[in-house]
Amino acid sequence: MDFLQTLLLLLAITALGIFSRYRQLFTASDKLVLNNFVYRFALPALFIDTISSIQFNLIEMEIIIGSVLPVIISIIIIISLYTFKLISKEQMIISSLTLGFGSNAFFGIAYFDSLFGGEILEFAVLSASILGIWGVILSVAFLEYAKNGKVKIAILFNTLKSPPVFAIFIGLALALFGFHIEFFDKASALLGKTAGGLAIFVLGMFIYDTFSIQLIKTALPYVLLRAILLPATTFLVLIFLPDMTDKMYTFLFQQSGIPAAIALAIIAQKYDYHEKKLSSIVMLSSLFSFLVLGLLYNFSFHLWLF
Repeated sequence: MDFLQTLLLLLAITALGIFSRYRQLFTASDKLVLNNFVYRFALPALFIDTISSIQFNLIEMEIIIGSVLPVIISIIIIISLYTFKLISKEQMIISSLTLGFGSNAFFGIAYFDSLFGGEILEFAVLSASILGIWGVILSVAFLEYAKNGKVKIAILFNTLKSPPVFAIFIGLALALFGFHIEFFDKASALLGKTAGGLAIFVLGMFIYDTFSIQLIKTALPYVLLRAILLPATTFLVLIFLPDMTDKMYTFLFQQSGIPAAIALAIIAQKYDYHEKKLSSIVMLSSLFSFLVLGLLYNFSFHLWLF
């Protein structure tokens, strides 16, 4: 499937989610139920199914490096600005949260699966797994620092008990030991297929519930920061990653255009920290990502023959 078809497909599913809330076909409570299904069952099943079949080699390690390192560099830049008192503590924390936790699992997997027809779904899931663990731990760390002025290691370890993270470790164990049960494999594959489309549908519902012109103005600088800084740092990192295929370079470059994660708004609500602002950032980032991904897709053709 080409890029335009993929974009229209995701937009259509997002629009269905918006329409379902507009027509009150689903309530706000229903949104939470669907989100919980994706979070607790569909996404873990997808992680187990895909990660368990991964063959670990140099290419996968480079995918991990190319996924994580740009995020680390971006956050170091933000913390440096705060250290030199060029931005406030609040700006530093919200910027770091926006940069550090992307919707690679919800939005990214559906996007790359649709665009490449499942050809590099393995790499998308691997990247989403690593960035998912990183995003949750990072978000909790920054929010703990924002609320309490310090970070407790025990609280960070508790984040590893979440279903998606636990599923990642199960998938890694199965891959390392080569252990498979046909019935279990088929069940996880069937359940995992519901993750992508349903996640995008829930995104549409989320956009409807959080849309506000007034809040967009406060969210826009952070959305632009993510849309500009992550692709820039990713491009710099890719220069130093040798011996990857053009598809891998293109995948990593386009991945930098994935929007901020919906889970970010949920964690912010738990900590009672600028929930509306972070929800608006997620909403606007999701809408803006269609434009950003289009620009990155076209730009990648001038860099790598795909």
